[in-house]
Amino acid sequence: MRSNLLVAPLLLMSLALACGDDGRPDDSASGFTTVPVGTGTGGVMTTTSVTEATAGTSLGTTAGGQTGAMTTEPDSASAGMTDPTESDEVVCGDGEVEGAEECDDGNDDDGDACLSDCVEARCGDGVTWVGEEECDDGNTSNNDDCLNACESAVCGDGLINEGVEECDDGNPNEGDGCLNDCAAASCGDGIVWEGVEGCDDGNDVDDDACSNSCASASCGDGVINGNDECDDGNADNTDACLDSCLNASCGDGFVQAGVEQCDGGGESIDCNSDCTPAMCGDSKLNLAAGELCDEGGETANCDADCSPVECGDGVVNMTAGEECDDGNNSNGDGCDANCVEEVAQACDAGVDPHHNTPWVVCTATPQEAWVSHSQPGGGQFHPIKICQSLGYNTVGQYGGTCGNICSYCGGGNSCSNPGSKFFSIGNWNGGNCGSDGEGPIACQTVMWTCVN
Repeated sequence: MRSNLLVAPLLLMSLALACGDDGRPDDSASGFTTVPVGTGTGGVMTTTSVTEATAGTSLGTTAGGQTGAMTTEPDSASAGMTDPTESDEVVCGDGEVEGAEECDDGNDDDGDACLSDCVEARCGDGVTWVGEEECDDGNTSNNDDCLNACESAVCGDGLINEGVEECDDGNPNEGDGCLNDCAAASCGDGIVWEGVEGCDDGNDVDDDACSNSCASASCGDGVINGNDECDDGNADNTDACLDSCLNASCGDGFVQAGVEQCDGGGESIDCNSDCTPAMCGDSKLNLAAGELCDEGGETANCDADCSPVECGDGVVNMTAGEECDDGNNSNGDGCDANCVEEVAQACDAGVDPHHNTPWVVCTATPQEAWVSHSQPGGGQFHPIKICQSLGYNTVGQYGGTCGNICSYCGGGNSCSNPGSKFFSIGNWNGGNCGSDGEGPIACQTVMWTCVN
């Protein structure tokens, strides 16, 4: 009874499948062939399957209306077909490479050589092949974290990882425009950018050997650094800072405008060592200018011409006690060897410096001397020369003597007994007998006065 209850539904299902649209059995649609009731062996319906299933047990109904198991036999159309468990459908993941499959490793691991869709793993498929690929982002950009070769982007690979690297030149040279940490070279990074920077000390100190603009410190850059005393950035040597970056100073050879009057690079013939013009009497000894002393004027030790006091040097230094200085150390020429004036005395005598004609002093005072020829017949004399030898400057009057000594036309006179003091020609007019190398000449029997 229980078996009939189970078989009946199965049989009804089989019959339904065997009927066409009109409810009549359709052998072609049912997949079965039936044998009319009464024609089967022992009155049993035999069904033959024409489906892909093999012959087996089917449900059927006997001629007596009993439901039960029926034995089906394959008809000629279904003979030789495979079991439904041996279908031709390709199944990815069954471990067998079939159909269009590139691979089938029987697992769903996308990290191995065969993806879960039975396609071979390859770079660019968007799945990282473990052990073979470092990454796989499935795109063609070389500027992200994963390169087109499925390698992780790293600094030094020559490809710029956007948002991470500023540059990447793929070399280890720190001196080009890209540092080894893939940061763009810049002034202040401590690395000299060849051809662009002169230096780079990595600090913000502007007055050391490398400026903040990465230029090597040099004189004239306007920044005081290194050995610079100053740096005004110009080549003007007349201001306070020389183009050698040294402070302007007296003796540097450059005249500082508004400060120095001269600068000879030290004491020179024109400039004192304190950069004032050389001048005798300025109390600044300048040997280069020929000064042997300079005490600000005439002193007991220094003449007014900045030479030491010395009797016989031709410079009268009254502060030093000199009354005269005729440039020699002879006596009897109006100025003695001690530079004391020699006052002419009556009866002092001498001869003309050129003609050797004798003369004699008739009378003398510090202001005037009366001089006469001292032998009858007179001769030629150089009165100015003779007066200067007696300590006087020039000639006052002159004239004839009528052949007399120390008298005008009076007999018996001499230097110890002068006669008439009369000069027939009068005031000195340059002589009456020409002149020569010693000066104007007075001739014939003459006498004259010497005055200051």
